Parts: sequence; structure tokens; C-alpha cells
Amino acid sequence: MTRLSALLLAACLAGCDEGVNGVTPPANPLRPSSVEFPDLRVEVGQSVLLEVDALFHGDHLRYTAASSDTTVATLELQSDQLAIKGVTPGTAEVSVTATEPAGHPRQPEGPQGRSATRNATVTVVEPG
Repeated sequence: MTRLSALLLAACLAGCDEGVNGVTPPANPLRPSSVEFPDLRVEVGQSVLLEVDALFHGDHLRYTAASSDTTVATLELQSDQLAIKGVTPGTAEVSVTATEPAGHPRQPEGPQGRSATRNATVTVVEPG
């Protein structure tokens, strides 16, 4: 190994714990999971329950959900469970967003408040 190679290796090893620009990434940074958020079919008056924490990887995440048309599908989010209820026939886009809180306990000096969103189409049909 040449002296230059040894110096480059030593510099790399010395800086590996610092991540990019001196900031160590959190042990479990926010990112969408490989679990699919499928398009859904719901009957009027019925609900589908979805575990939103399966859609994302990360620590201490907060979730929000929105329907593009609440006359078609309404949403009720409690903790990490999302109930999607069919109201009238039609389609609505549903989005679920996960956000890291500020002051992440594993990395108080690092980037905070990142978010990721997953979307699906809900089709509401008459029963039968």
C-alpha cells in the first residue's frame, strides 16, 4: 500500500462515523416502506382499516391523512390506524404523510421534520 493510499484510507475511516457534512444520520431515518399502499374499493357505509405504520420506516413518526373528496370517502386516524369510510359512490385520492418530530432523540443536532407521503385511490361503490 502506498503512503497516499494509507492516508486516504485513514481519512475515510476517521470520518465514517460523521456521515455527510459532519452529520450522523439517525439509526432509522424516515423513508417509505416496501409495503404497497393499494388502491381500495369500499362499499357505501363500510370502512376499511389500514395500519399506516406499515407504510413507513422511521422512529417516533407522526401521521396525518387527507381525502381529496370527503363527500366520497372520509378518514379517521387514531394513532397508527386509519379508517377509510365509503360515503357516496365515486373516487377520492387518499394520502398518508409521516413526519419526523423536531428534536429526534437519536440525533438532536441533525436534520429534522422530514416527511414522506404515500397515496392511493379509493373507489366507493353501492353495496351489493
